[in-house]
Amino acid sequence: MTEQHVLTPLQEIDKKFHLHPFTNHAQMHEVGTHIFTSGKGCFLKDATGKEFLDALAGLWCVNIGYGHTDLI
Repeated sequence: MTEQHVLTPLQEIDKKFHLHPFTNHAQMHEVGTHIFTSGKGCFLKDATGKEFLDALAGLWCVNIGYGHTDLI
């Protein structure tokens, strides 16, 4: 028996309308996605407070990291 997950409204929207590269979509649709609320340098924080190293950000668009207000 698998653990049941309750998806937030943002997770439901994400599930319906966003394609995530490098993702097992069957698993993602079962457990939901991470909703990130902030970023600093190369780290992201999700809605539960868990921190993640954004290792692929530099591959596409954020090679200097997040939170550099001097560049705005």
